Amino acid sequence: EIKKNAKRLTAYNICESINLVKISKFLRKKHNITTRLYDECLYCTFTLPLTSNTHSNLQHRELVMNRNEMKDHHYEYYSIDSDNPEQFMKSSNQVLSPSDSKTSNIDIGELFIFNYGCLVLWNFSKDEELRILKMLTDNFNVDLDEIEEYLHIYDDNVHKPVFNNDILQLPKERDHMVKLALSHPIAQSCKVGRFESRIIPILSSVSKLPKRLAIYGKLGMSREKLLKKFGKLFKLRVDVNLSSNVLDKPDFFW
Repeated sequence: EIKKNAKRLTAYNICESINLVKISKFLRKKHNITTRLYDECLYCTFTLPLTSNTHSNLQHRELVMNRNEMKDHHYEYYSIDSDNPEQFMKSSNQVLSPSDSKTSNIDIGELFIFNYGCLVLWNFSKDEELRILKMLTDNFNVDLDEIEEYLHIYDDNVHKPVFNNDILQLPKERDHMVKLALSHPIAQSCKVGRFESRIIPILSSVSKLPKRLAIYGKLGMSREKLLKKFGKLFKLRVDVNLSSNVLDKPDFFW
């Protein structure tokens, strides 16, 4: 039943790096998309369903983002006066203005673009995701090579995010800062998955070399071929080291 009501949550690794400033200007100018930069991540919102004139309510979305940024998100884990998280949910809902309640019914798709080449898309259909990917691939040098798919759902009985069996349950209040915090590890997982898919064929090609050397006393390949194999391993190691923000805690959390 949860899966029937859940929306898509998908991560794509499309390239090694992305110029966030350039892509932000492109989305705002060409498609009137609301964007905001958070360190190594660009946040974008789309009004759903997507149409040929894709756009989002810029003024309203900017106000919502400003409100979310000013909130104290410690209520998910810490308590000041009470251990009851519902108290914090009620207090946070009081900052909603009448105009927010009228526009909250608008279906919004959210896209998080990370400068190390990963995208995290919330609430889009499969076809809408492909349209956004096509929009990016037609205007930027990207190549789709890693995908991770999850589901997410909003639950009145959940007061902090719960991830279980590839299904993410979120509080009813839709806060893009919470999604930003969750998108970081999802994007990191996708990037690490890309590194793993690159290293598996390399390791399989060299895994038998130590055994062959122990049995026969020789490798059975030329020095040039052997150096090429080790060169691929070192190149992958350098790529991982250069992507230190994939392995370390992102600056956003500091």
